[in-house]
Amino acid sequence: MSKSGVSKLAEAVSWFEEELKRLYEESVSKSNDLVRFGDDMARELREDIEAALASIIADLREEALKVEEALRADYERRLGEELRSIEVKSTARFEKAVRAVLEEVKRIVQGV
Repeated sequence: MSKSGVSKLAEAVSWFEEELKRLYEESVSKSNDLVRFGDDMARELREDIEAALASIIADLREEALKVEEALRADYERRLGEELRSIEVKSTARFEKAVRAVLEEVKRIVQGV
């Protein structure tokens, strides 16, 4: 027996509904897969960024230590130079003062 037009239409609508349901479930599954993939990519990106930042921070700390050491060495050098300069000046002033005292003593002794 041949199917009527209404029966064929009902079958087509039923098939169409089943296909829509299947496609909806497939799209939900693909959407979930995409969300999981996005989460995985975000996690990997975060890990890569954290590793890069840790490396940059370590490099910056190393550079800061080098700069600190250079500054300390320069400070020590300049301090040493300044102390030597003060010592030379103070020695010269002391010798000048001693000579002045000796000259004064000589003058007093000579009765001038």
